[in-house]
Order: sequence, then structure tokens, then C-alpha cells
Amino acid sequence: MTPDRCDFWMWDGRTELEGRLTRLDGPVFLARLRAVRKPERTLGQRLSPAPLELLRAYARRRWLAHVAGPDNLPLVEASFDSIQPASDGEFEIVAAGRIVALPEEERELLRKMPVEAVAALMQRRVS
Repeated sequence: MTPDRCDFWMWDGRTELEGRLTRLDGPVFLARLRAVRKPERTLGQRLSPAPLELLRAYARRRWLAHVAGPDNLPLVEASFDSIQPASDGEFEIVAAGRIVALPEEERELLRKMPVEAVAALMQRRVS
């Protein structure tokens, strides 16, 4: 699968993920995701973190997300409920979570803000 075939994009101000939705049922989603820009690995660094480490790393973050394709949702906010390593090598994680529509006023404000300001805002938005 090539990146242009991905239909789900997420960003939290630090990390950008892309992937494929496997299920979208109302606010609940299941997706296979990978980092858009992988950090360089250092000697001794594990390649795939344990599910608990993944959950700690991503669970408290709030993500701006976009669903392309037939579901083509406007910009939404996403959060993870569960995360585990993917087993196929094409994607890094399989994640389940929820999406919430952003009000039009907030989407309009985000469009006008510089990327750095949006990144700072997203990094402050924790549950």
C-alpha cells in the first residue's frame, strides 16, 4: 500500500500518523496506523514497543484527524482507547478510539492559526 492510499490522517502537534480505517461506526473507529516520519533508530532501541508503552505514549493525547474517501469527514478530534503493535509490517499499530466533530467555529479558527500555534494548542489538550 502506498501513502496516497491511506484514508486516515492524525496529528497531535508532535507526531503525524497515517493509515487505513478498518471500521468507522459512528464515533468509534478501528485503524491501522504508521508514523509519517519515523525517527531514526539508535543502537539498542527496541523496534516495537509493548502495548502498554504504546498506550502510555498515545492515550492521553488529543489528535486532529481527517478521514478521506467516501466518509470524507471534516476535521475531527480523535482519541485512542486501545493500541497494540501491528503484525503485518506495513503499519506500526492497530488502534481503536473515538472521534468527535469539531464545531465549525473551532475549525475556522484552526484554519487561521499558524501551524506552530496549532501544535502548541494540541499538545496542551490532554484528558
